[in-house]
Amino acid sequence: MAEGASLQDLEGLLQEFFVTIDNVKKRQLEQQILTFQGQCSLSQAIFLFNNSKNSYLLWFACSVIEILINKKWNTISPQDQTALRVFLIQYLITNEKLLAPFVTNKIVRLITDIAKIDWPHNYPDFFPHVYQLVQNHGSAKIGVSIAHSAVTDFISTREDMPIQRKIQLKELLVRELPTLFGDLHLQLQSLTPSGHLNVVLQRIVDARDESEAQLASSILELYSQCFSSLPLSDSTLHIPSLQNILRCVNLSNDGDWGIAARHAMSCINEIDSKNFVPPSFVPLLSAVHQSIYNALTGAADAEEDYVEKLFDYAYTFVENQLHRIIGKEDVTPLLTLLPKLVFKYQSEGSIEMYTKSTDLCTCAVNLILRNRNLVPRYKFILEEMAVGMSNSLLNVNNAKSLNQYDNTAKDEDGLTEFDRLISVTIECITRSGNVDRPSTTNRTVQLLESCIHRMQGRGPSVDDVTTCLQLLESQMEWLHFTSVEEEGVYFVEISHKDIIRIGMGLVEMCLLLLSRGLESASATPSLQIWRLNCKCLTLLWKLTDWLFEFQSWRENATGAEAYPQTQEIVGKVVVQVFSLIIHPASSLALLELSADILRKVSSTFRHPSFSQATVLGQMISQWDVIQKNVIYNSSPSAVWDVDRGTVENDGESNQIPRPLRIMGTLYESISNWICLPPTMNKTNNSSSQWDEAKNQYNSFMNAENIGLVHRATSLVQTPGFVDQHIYAEREYIERLQMVYVCFRYLVLSVGREAKNCKGMLLSSLSQVLQYTPHLLRLYHAQPDLTSTILQFYLALFQSFKSNMEPQFVKDTLGMFLNIFDNEHITLLSSNNKQAVQTLTRFLEILCFMLEDSGNHLGDLLGQIVELCCSTIGPVSQATEDLFVHLSGILFRVYYDLLLYHKSVSNGAHGSKLLEFHYFALKQKHIQPFECALNNLIELQERQKLFKRMNESLLYPLVTCLMDTIIEKSHDLQRDKIVTLLHQIAVTNFDAFYRQMIPQYLEERPVLSAHRDVLLNHFARHEQDLPSFTMQLNKFASDAVYCMQQR
Repeated sequence: MAEGASLQDLEGLLQEFFVTIDNVKKRQLEQQILTFQGQCSLSQAIFLFNNSKNSYLLWFACSVIEILINKKWNTISPQDQTALRVFLIQYLITNEKLLAPFVTNKIVRLITDIAKIDWPHNYPDFFPHVYQLVQNHGSAKIGVSIAHSAVTDFISTREDMPIQRKIQLKELLVRELPTLFGDLHLQLQSLTPSGHLNVVLQRIVDARDESEAQLASSILELYSQCFSSLPLSDSTLHIPSLQNILRCVNLSNDGDWGIAARHAMSCINEIDSKNFVPPSFVPLLSAVHQSIYNALTGAADAEEDYVEKLFDYAYTFVENQLHRIIGKEDVTPLLTLLPKLVFKYQSEGSIEMYTKSTDLCTCAVNLILRNRNLVPRYKFILEEMAVGMSNSLLNVNNAKSLNQYDNTAKDEDGLTEFDRLISVTIECITRSGNVDRPSTTNRTVQLLESCIHRMQGRGPSVDDVTTCLQLLESQMEWLHFTSVEEEGVYFVEISHKDIIRIGMGLVEMCLLLLSRGLESASATPSLQIWRLNCKCLTLLWKLTDWLFEFQSWRENATGAEAYPQTQEIVGKVVVQVFSLIIHPASSLALLELSADILRKVSSTFRHPSFSQATVLGQMISQWDVIQKNVIYNSSPSAVWDVDRGTVENDGESNQIPRPLRIMGTLYESISNWICLPPTMNKTNNSSSQWDEAKNQYNSFMNAENIGLVHRATSLVQTPGFVDQHIYAEREYIERLQMVYVCFRYLVLSVGREAKNCKGMLLSSLSQVLQYTPHLLRLYHAQPDLTSTILQFYLALFQSFKSNMEPQFVKDTLGMFLNIFDNEHITLLSSNNKQAVQTLTRFLEILCFMLEDSGNHLGDLLGQIVELCCSTIGPVSQATEDLFVHLSGILFRVYYDLLLYHKSVSNGAHGSKLLEFHYFALKQKHIQPFECALNNLIELQERQKLFKRMNESLLYPLVTCLMDTIIEKSHDLQRDKIVTLLHQIAVTNFDAFYRQMIPQYLEERPVLSAHRDVLLNHFARHEQDLPSFTMQLNKFASDAVYCMQQR
């Protein structure tokens, strides 16, 4: 190209490209620029450098050279390579002040790219050139930029460089660090003033050259990059450099020197964050952060973000590095600064800085307390922190500006800054106390009681109450660790009476909030109010759980009885909870929490009070009201809903509907109180009340058990039961609930009195089941409700499992078989998903009845086989989706039938059931295939099924399995398939090898052409499983090869 004309054309293209905003035009210009770029050579790129000052042209020339370096560097002669290296550095030095920043960065990157390829063998002068640039004040900025780019590129994890080259560059770079750090130290020392740290330095540096501050920032940023990316060692760490960095931390807090100070803190932060720091550097760490704390104490006019940076780096040091030096040298001067920070920012009214300073104290205290050997050494420091922190918080509590703290914005947890400060400060104080300081203990108690008093004085608005709840929850952890000592941690020793007093104060506060919530709910009901009550009750549950845990721990440790005030507060809890249970607007969540609290009280607290005896009598006398709240006020969907998210100790509880669990928990609470030893439930003040409650309980037992059958049957025999759907549904639901609850909780948990009721409950269930067909037919058009009813029955049968007599099972199963006849099953299978779910529930009940009672069903077993063979099996195979959905439970039914029906070996029904298995083995979907395969293997192992089957039934099975192996349709199940084939062969090896295998080959023309070759694999009739497997695998491989050749 003509140099001058091409230069002008290219300049015009680039100028237009960066100015235009039309995307179509941009793409056209981009294509022309790329054409220029492909035609441009190295000499032409250098010509552009020498003859143009246009930044866009210089950027274009850099792009051309970048392509040559990355793609054609080996094609350039060594002389041209050397000339290019010298030219780029000289050009950068000469024109650095005239170049745009993006052009300067591009040229620096080109120099680094060359070094990444040639250094150290073909470019040994790379780092010496960098050192020369850094040593010269005029070119130091260029040298620092090249060094920074080299450090970043040489340790990058990009995939454009072989791994061995990456390792080599990193090792070589580490060797150069001492020299590089030495030169950087000299240059940085010339930029920053020396001497002792002083506030006067901040005034001195303000008048210094702005370019010097920028150069210092670049040097410190390079230090930070090296500390972050490379391992620290005595050879790489340069102590004078670190002292320079220490001076830079305190230079200024605004302007360009403020940026340099922040980069200096970044260097320190990178070192603090390392898991390993060289021992020679550890003493300097203490001096570095001593200066940071001094800066924090004296930073009166500092910018807020600067102070926050100082706090962050100080916290990093305390958290990560303080433990390295605290046991080797005296860090008392460092620790004494911590309470000074708290005093400073509390007096200034800076909530955020006050919080950060208390966080620092807490972190330091935790470090000391984790090591018991350090406690005596720093005992006075802990005392000073405890006194200082508590005094600062009490000053805030008593200050006139308390409203200012309370009215600050709330965080995502609903807490104000002051609420969080209370929590942090209390934790710090309690963890820094000790047994020799009674004043610390008293101050802690005083603070907690002050917080409770402050919360009680707030208004009953929802926002304020929510804030109180959050704060109460924050105290739970403290209450727990003060009552249970963990190994290796030094705790505050507070007297048991103080703990009980504080805990009771929190419970009183919670009860106050709950009573206000109930008053608000009664006056102006709203969802928000009831959600608040639910949160409050949850916290009350936690508090009572803690009280019982502490009481149990204290009794086991000392043998002491409960404090009278503890009995009183527990009585108040019971009374308040009972008021929630009988409240007509209580939700299921509130009722469930209330019932759990009563159960905890009745089972854990072994010293019932007068109020508890009164509540017990009221519970029994108002049982109809409780039952109405739990069951009648629940929607049918809520009553029948099975809460699968709850996992109890026994496997059946997660199938129990929520209202039933609540009723059962209340039954358990009553029985726990009644079954207390006489010495426990008869105190001086409550003897008559417990006697009256016992009499009420006996009457209650009779009413709930003896009268249950008559009440339940009278409900279903009421005129209009079938016609009035809503009434029938309500009453039927109530009857089933009462039967289930009585058996599930009353019979199994009460003890001796309830054992006589077991037969009566079974009789009641038998009478209840007599009316089930009416109900199911009544709701046959509502398959979702029918499905839930069947699910409920399944859970009911599972709970009666060990008590059901064979005749009861036969009657129940016969009833369900009469309901689900051929026509009904066909209708369900062709309906929607809810109808299919109903069919699934019926099959689950059928399977459950067959599992343990199959041998006692007699004629019913034949009826079930007929139903499966004539209706269920063919209907399930109608569509693939239906077959896959039902396969799990369906093959469990098939398995039970084949296991218990002794005539299956040659009977027509048995053949039909096996055909269903053959059908599943031919499916591409894995679920039915695996179900059928597992069924056959287990039946052979348990019943020797194949010995009772003739060859006409076995041969179709062999063909299915052989086809599956050759087609590899279910290769993950190959081992099981081979095992099943071996079990078939074991019944008659001679028939398997001489008849079944040859017949299989003859029926497949593709394989019959290679019959002799394939049969040769079975020349030896292997009988052990390993040899049989190897033989079958070779046959399958050759068969696949033959099919591919054909």
